[in-house]
Amino acid sequence: MRKTFTIGLILICQHLIAQPFQSETWINKGVKISLMYYHPQDSAGKVIFAFYSSEAHPLNSEAWMNEILWLGDTVGATLIILENNPKSQLTPESVDLILSKIGTELTWKNTSFMAVENGVESVCGLIKSGLPGVLISPRKTCSVIGVNQTSVYGVISANEQDSALTIIDSLEVAGQWVKSSLLQSEHPYFINDRKAAFTAMFGWVDSVNQMLNDSNLMTGLKTQITSQIPEVVREGKAINVDLFFAENGPFKMSLNNLSGESVSKVETQTGKGNRSFLLPTKGLDWGVYRLEIDAPELFHKYTIIIRG
Repeated sequence: MRKTFTIGLILICQHLIAQPFQSETWINKGVKISLMYYHPQDSAGKVIFAFYSSEAHPLNSEAWMNEILWLGDTVGATLIILENNPKSQLTPESVDLILSKIGTELTWKNTSFMAVENGVESVCGLIKSGLPGVLISPRKTCSVIGVNQTSVYGVISANEQDSALTIIDSLEVAGQWVKSSLLQSEHPYFINDRKAAFTAMFGWVDSVNQMLNDSNLMTGLKTQITSQIPEVVREGKAINVDLFFAENGPFKMSLNNLSGESVSKVETQTGKGNRSFLLPTKGLDWGVYRLEIDAPELFHKYTIIIRG
C-alpha cells in the first residue's frame, strides 16, 4: 500500500515539474491580470491568444492549454491564455502590455487569436483593431461596424447551433478576408482530434496576413477567374467556375440563350478570397449559350455548347 502511494506521489510530482507552461500575475491600473503561457522550443516569433468559454462544457485553463500545446509547437507560436477569460474587450494597448511581460521579442504584428464558442466575446475588440484569427464554432456574435483595417479570419463551424454563418456574413460585409470550413463535432474545443484541419486553417490565415502586409503584392492583386471555362457541357451537368476575389462586392453569373434571355443564373454578394460557384443546366435544351461572369473589376463572356 505504501509503495503504491509513494509511486503515485512521485508521478504527481513529476507531472507538476514537467508542466511546459508558465504563469504570470500582476496588477495594472487596479485590475488583476492572470495568465498562462507556453513558449515552443522552435519559436517563429508568433503569438496566439487562445480563448475558450462554454457554459455547457467548462474547462479550466490548464486543461485548455494541454489541449492546444501541439498547435504552438506546429506553427511555432507562443500560446497565451488569460485565466479569467475576460468578456471585456481586449485592446492593442493591453495586448502590448501582456507581450512585454512574457517576452520582449513578441509583437502585435505577429499576433493572432483563436476563440472557441463563447470565447468570441473576448475578441470583439481585437477584431475591430484588425487582429487576425480563427473562430471555432462561435456561440456569440461581434459587431464589426467601424473596423479599423482589413484583416483575415478563419471561421470553423461545428454544428447547426453555432453562429458561424452570422459571423461570416458580418465579416465579409465589412470587407474582411474570410475562409470557412465545416467540422462536425459535439465538442469543438477538442481540437487535438482535428490537427490537420486546424493547422491548414491557421496556415491560410498566416499566409493571407503576410500578403496583406506586403504592399507590393497587394498593389498587383486583382479579381480573376482561376478555373478553365468548358466549351462543351454535357446535358444536365452543372458549370463549375472558380474565382479569386481581390475585394468584396456583388457577383453575377448568367447563362443566356441566343435571344439574350437568362436561363440559369447565380447572383450573390461575395467576400475576398477564393470562391467556387455551380451554375445548374438541368432541363436546358441542347444548343449554344452565352455565359456572362460579372464581378468587381471583372466582366467576361464565353460561348458554351450543351449537348448529350
